[in-house]
Amino acid sequence: MTEVGPIPSTEELLARLDRVIAERIAPMADETSRSGRHPAEQMAALASVGLMGIVVPARYGGTESGNLALSRAMAKLARACPSTSVTFSVQNSLVAWCLVAFATEDQKSRYLPRLASGEWLGAYSLTESHSGSDAAALRCRARREGNVYRISGTKAFVTNGANADLVVLFARTSETEKASKGVSCFLVEAASEGFAVGKREKKMGISGSQCVEIVLSNVAVPAANLLGEENKGFRIAMAALDGGRIGIASQAVGIAEAALQESIALLSARPEGDPFGDREMADFRLAEMATRIDAARLLVERAAAAKDA
Repeated sequence: MTEVGPIPSTEELLARLDRVIAERIAPMADETSRSGRHPAEQMAALASVGLMGIVVPARYGGTESGNLALSRAMAKLARACPSTSVTFSVQNSLVAWCLVAFATEDQKSRYLPRLASGEWLGAYSLTESHSGSDAAALRCRARREGNVYRISGTKAFVTNGANADLVVLFARTSETEKASKGVSCFLVEAASEGFAVGKREKKMGISGSQCVEIVLSNVAVPAANLLGEENKGFRIAMAALDGGRIGIASQAVGIAEAALQESIALLSARPEGDPFGDREMADFRLAEMATRIDAARLLVERAAAAKDA
């Protein structure tokens, strides 16, 4: 259960986030990074204060706070724990947003409350080993058989894939259409028979945000789980990535802010007359860092506000 109740203002939502970060996320950040463990406890803490449905309408259990609030929340989270922020970003800016923008009423009613409450975790699966983020080049196939689609293929670098309950997944449904017009989007439940998690990628950082391979072996997906129209999933993929870029840019701002604060702390601890650097020069460098970060934050928030508009 969440403590959302009446829809909170953005200020109240971010104040809740500050409390959760201080109490339950920042203290676990180093261990999460070292162990590479999925931040399940952190995600539960975010769900408990209504942050897992930040872009979800209130009638489905969300706070309908919008993309600007999401951007600010992402920056705060990334400053404390980048692994948690990536997991949170996929849940909101890719999965939940896709349903808000493109799902039928039935699909929204079935899935958005579970995502907004934190009961279910979402993943977004476009990339394949040979195609990167090029939706037009993917090879994963989906064929229609009566009231179901049968999906087979292998997807790569799926963030949240090892722990997800619902995957927004793209597969080819036509060989005759132009490449970009033969792709469809599906809502695939991870509990489906034939759905398997493959290898986990070894990463240089942000290790708690796990990226895995997903193998689909003749997975039966109800036709009712087609998101949007058949052969028209390419525009969904592109629209979702546009929002995802705002999320990751917000994360970059948060990480930069953390680096600045660490730099200030380290330089402040140096004694006067330190032979290893000019204090005045260091102050100028810090001022330049702060200015660039501020400019980046304003640009990202402008993009988020434009998306809300």
